[in-house]
Amino acid sequence: MTNYFFGIIYFYYNLTFSLFFAVLISSILTERLRYNKHLFTFGLSFTNRTIIDIFHGLLLVIIPFSLLTLFINYFYFNEISCSLIHHEFMYFTLFILIASAFEELLFRGVIFQALLEKLGIGITLLISSLIFSSVHLFNNHFNLIAFINTFLAGMVLGLMYIQTKSLYLPISYHFFWNYLQELILNSNISGNSFEFSIFTQDFSSLPILFFGGSYGIEGGLVATLLLIITGIIVLLLAKPSPYITSKLLKRKIFESIL
Repeated sequence: MTNYFFGIIYFYYNLTFSLFFAVLISSILTERLRYNKHLFTFGLSFTNRTIIDIFHGLLLVIIPFSLLTLFINYFYFNEISCSLIHHEFMYFTLFILIASAFEELLFRGVIFQALLEKLGIGITLLISSLIFSSVHLFNNHFNLIAFINTFLAGMVLGLMYIQTKSLYLPISYHFFWNYLQELILNSNISGNSFEFSIFTQDFSSLPILFFGGSYGIEGGLVATLLLIITGIIVLLLAKPSPYITSKLLKRKIFESIL
């Protein structure tokens, strides 16, 4: 990799890092103004289900991506060769983690929850998902399927918060989706390539309609199917911590009498 490439990544890393903490701090300050000036919850309260939510986010990605990797290598490449790992690997990991957490705080954080209280589930999911899709419009190799899939991803991530009342599942899912599509599939991440794949297959050479070409898996119909299946699983199986449910109800009662 060239120094120029890592200079660009370093710039966006610092920008994302700064924005992440700006959103996090503003969210904490917002919550301190609620519920008798005590820090409450905007989706990041640590409970007995937090680790479970993070693990479920991993499972929802690694199982279909692993099966997809085996399918691709068997039918298209007939080889699995390893090209891991160099000293920038941890840097790449932190970048993807912070970027994913930032996007979830921004799109499924306080603003999403405020809209949810005022507009209800349907309209909130629609508005937030459209905005989420729209911010990807100028990504490299963006196409109609990519727009639809990003909209579906926004819906699924929103459902994850609604079902669990926590941001840990959507952050985990978002992180592992971006991380493993590069690391395992060697797929670009929303049109951006970081060249950190374990395997050496050329993902962009696969049928574009199904695998998204140079945009990455999010630009193909395979991602559409995976997101629909994930959404159904979330609706059927995801559930909130009783602790979070009781606290949210307590806050709602408290704020209704102000």
